[in-house]
Amino acid sequence: MLRREIPASAYCGCGSRKMAVLSMTEFQHKTSLDIHEPLSVGTVHVWHARYPDDAEEIPWPLGWLSEEERERYARFRIDRKRQDFAFGRLWLRALLASYLGCPSARVSLLHTERGRPYLAQDDLQFNLSHSGGRLLCGLVRDCPIGVDIEQNADVAARDGIARRFFTTGEYEAIRGLPESLQAAGFFRCWTSKEAYLKAGSQGLAGHLGSFEVEPDPRKSPALIAVHDQPEEAAAWQLRAIPAGTDYDAICAVRRTDLSWREFTWHPHSG
Repeated sequence: MLRREIPASAYCGCGSRKMAVLSMTEFQHKTSLDIHEPLSVGTVHVWHARYPDDAEEIPWPLGWLSEEERERYARFRIDRKRQDFAFGRLWLRALLASYLGCPSARVSLLHTERGRPYLAQDDLQFNLSHSGGRLLCGLVRDCPIGVDIEQNADVAARDGIARRFFTTGEYEAIRGLPESLQAAGFFRCWTSKEAYLKAGSQGLAGHLGSFEVEPDPRKSPALIAVHDQPEEAAAWQLRAIPAGTDYDAICAVRRTDLSWREFTWHPHSG
């Protein structure tokens, strides 16, 4: 994404205040998810959500997070970022619980060396991304999946970033777009690349120049080529996910014969 220890106690700090955390029932009520259909093999479910307006004021139940997640939570120096991280991981547990048919508190997440969460003993594959108050989660069975969402904020060093990290073909394609589309081309290229890398559990540790994607926002996103693996690009499907004005979102899955379902979660009031 273009972006000390706190114990698991009965309190969650919000600024200098401390409040009793939500109960399990209260949290599940606030993050209630209506899933009307099972996730079958060959189908991708993509959930788009926004953080609750009052996320910074809500004492999320940190005791449900793993030790590693609580440590990451504590590293954030800005209250809003801390609360967004906590809500994102708890919302993810609520979403996975709905698919797994168990309470949110029983969803146990393991993490790769790069911090990507995963389930140890289930064929449910998923990936989470967040930016600018929005969340995106893709779910599929039995194949790799990666998602990325980016708020299309002005990036002063956009040309330098593209020249350094994108392939020559991608950079020239963006430069060849009408000036009014070059920012959108940059973000389409970035989100496509990160979604593909995240599907391989590499995050941005992977080499952004080792593969090429379609940067033209007027065209369907696509993996064009993977260097040294000429047949790999044909195994992947990339899809643009509507995420609202000023956002670009991509889902990448290593399978092409897919059906897609997209859902939007709204914070439950009351």
